[in-house]
Amino acid sequence: MITVELNREDLASTRFVVSPLWETVNSLMVLAWPAGQVIHRPWLAQSRSRMAGADFGLLRTLTGPGPSYIPDFLTPVPGQPASLDAELAAMCGTPADRVRYELTLAYPRGPLPEVLKRAFDQPAAGLRQVAEQVRQYFDRVLAEHWTALRSVLDADVTYRGRQLAVSGSDQMLAGLHPLVSWTGTALQSRSVSNDHLLSARGRGMLLVPSVFSWPRAAATIDPGGLPALAYPPRAAASVWNGPRVPTRQTLSALLGATRATVLFELRRPRSTTEIARRLNVSASSASHHLHVLANADLISRRRQGRWVLYELTAKGETLIDGG
Repeated sequence: MITVELNREDLASTRFVVSPLWETVNSLMVLAWPAGQVIHRPWLAQSRSRMAGADFGLLRTLTGPGPSYIPDFLTPVPGQPASLDAELAAMCGTPADRVRYELTLAYPRGPLPEVLKRAFDQPAAGLRQVAEQVRQYFDRVLAEHWTALRSVLDADVTYRGRQLAVSGSDQMLAGLHPLVSWTGTALQSRSVSNDHLLSARGRGMLLVPSVFSWPRAAATIDPGGLPALAYPPRAAASVWNGPRVPTRQTLSALLGATRATVLFELRRPRSTTEIARRLNVSASSASHHLHVLANADLISRRRQGRWVLYELTAKGETLIDGG
């Protein structure tokens, strides 16, 4: 059992966050332990074929079924709002000593699998390789589902926030998951057999809804880190049982092939130059299509440093995920 002591100040600082990286890591654990993953069967059926031909050896070795513990450096504390790129940058900044310590926890009886030895000897290089594999895996396997996943996660956060406002923190915390209980001074998770006692020490706690954490709830055990709990959101199964998702072909008939492709490419923010390169068109042509989609309120633009990035608006996301 993991016990996290929370005082009055901690309760005031406890927050929810939707994390693309946590969802990604949890999905890899579903792949490692598919038995009993009833609600994820539609996703499991297609995910393995999409991973074919790519090297995810380091990532899969870290997430199971071999390790006795999934390293916490894979799930750093997300910012608000969280983005996959920012979370991967935070992961790559994990101190070398902590990486080595958590790898030792994952394989306490040793020796480390061959694929992890580089990460142990050269943590910075190893983490960069993990980040590359996470990005490739996300783009191949999860990107097209992210809008549907995000809608369920956001809906759960809204529900918990309303519950907190109406009924208070006691009822909200007690109703997170059947394996999670609230004593009035501590949140207890029966997700592991070993006992771990953690104290938030005025920092609060992070609550992370995760569709792929179903049917379990899992807490971090890093004594020096911010306590965090991943739990399955309400209506997790609706992600795979929802409306039919349009394909590029169906949207092409509506918008034209190029603009439909631009929308699908903007499931993650991209610049005009990157869109032009990925579509093999001129920068002026890419700029024209982006301008038309922006005027239709399907995409928006924002400046990040010296780059102007385009991303889907709520309308654009609704068009892609079928509403």
